[in-house]
Amino acid sequence: MGISHLKMFLEKEYYELEKDSQKVYKTTKIVTDESHRNKNRYRDINPMLLNMVTLDEKGYNGPNYFNGNYILNSFGNVDFIATQGPLEQTTEDFWEVVMRNDIQMIVGILWYSFFYLIPNPRYLREG
Repeated sequence: MGISHLKMFLEKEYYELEKDSQKVYKTTKIVTDESHRNKNRYRDINPMLLNMVTLDEKGYNGPNYFNGNYILNSFGNVDFIATQGPLEQTTEDFWEVVMRNDIQMIVGILWYSFFYLIPNPRYLREG
């Protein structure tokens, strides 16, 4: 397969994936209940109901809200959990989810600027 054929193949795959992801997004329910506002770091980042992490194993019912989603691999198995950095009032929920799901690694991505750093509560113990 030449370079031009490979390029055409990759472009076709990209557009097919984009089209499929738009179908999924349009049919996926997003949890936007205003009563959870104090548990969300950002107003416009909400979990999808389909694969939402909850504070228990019963599925979303309101009081067990946690802003996170299980990210599945191509075999349908959980690869990781995507969530926001915990707020002061959600630190206990964060650790409950970590312990219950036997999380072995936590990766934090912070937006940082020379002039401004978004504050995160101290949720890791020293030592």
